[in-house]
Amino acid sequence: MPTPRFTMEHLSAWILAVLFFLGAQLVQPGNGRASPSESAYSSPDLNGTSETTSHPAIIHRSLAGRHRLEFRAGYWDSGRHQRLSPHVYIQEKTHVEDLVGAFSYAYWAYDKMATDITFKGLVAEVTSIDGASGESESAVIITSAMFGIRFYPVSSALSPLRPYITASVGPYLGIESHKETENHTNHTVKTTKTLGTFGGYLGGGLDIQIGRRLMVGVHAGYNVMADFPETLGIENNYSGVELSAGISLLLG
Repeated sequence: MPTPRFTMEHLSAWILAVLFFLGAQLVQPGNGRASPSESAYSSPDLNGTSETTSHPAIIHRSLAGRHRLEFRAGYWDSGRHQRLSPHVYIQEKTHVEDLVGAFSYAYWAYDKMATDITFKGLVAEVTSIDGASGESESAVIITSAMFGIRFYPVSSALSPLRPYITASVGPYLGIESHKETENHTNHTVKTTKTLGTFGGYLGGGLDIQIGRRLMVGVHAGYNVMADFPETLGIENNYSGVELSAGISLLLG
């Protein structure tokens, strides 16, 4: 059965619905800015009366107005799982696929809402083959620059655990390179193809704040893109599930 593909109409409606929901949460009362009641708590003294004192955990955990630099790495199921048919004259030397890495910058306008820009790279496939007549090397790499929002529906300055949902959109750039070398003539032919398309990402995860400057997290989501104008490798679409883990430096 053929794998379903998303059209640009599907993608636009999907992303706009998520961004509308996140924007609606932003304008609701209690959007994450600390209030006087959140910056202090009452504790009973020895005589049974209440005494208001500052809560250090709130100052320590609040993210409103802060910045983040994050690096994450993991797996992107691009749906490309080609394998060579067994042949006595062909030996696959190396084969690497579906590795993803990302670097992002984020800013918390509110404790429950952050905007971010993410630069992501997928190694869809890197293959090196020894054949009877020579060697062949090929690679398919997908990169993207995504602009998005991360919303924390259950965010408390008293807890280091911050579950979230996220949505982003942006351009995708696909690069395919191929090199063949003949054994007898030592003649080498190199080709490179670069194509662009547009897409988005929808997912969620859990951020865990460790102290004031450090955060770790796990992420899961789906990358969706429109078809490339031509094939890269054997595919013209690398939409798929992404699973990754990351570490962040908090500034401000």
